[in-house]
Amino acid sequence: MMMMVVAAAEQLLVPFAYYHAAGATAFNGSGHILAALGLFLSYAFIALSLVLKELSFLLFKRWRKERSDEEALEESFEG
Repeated sequence: MMMMVVAAAEQLLVPFAYYHAAGATAFNGSGHILAALGLFLSYAFIALSLVLKELSFLLFKRWRKERSDEEALEESFEG
């Protein structure tokens, strides 16, 4: 999961690295702090959404297992 986030970050940051190697800076002007903050926040949001997706999936699997266990227990009492 985190490898996907790292791969996406590398793909987005490669053009900045080439631009900087050519003698320019990736973030020119006074907005460089805001641009870096925006980039960081976007990656933090992506990582957080992936973590929450994984947690919700694990919670759903646990709920489904408990539900099937309860149904099996009820069937054993009925039968």
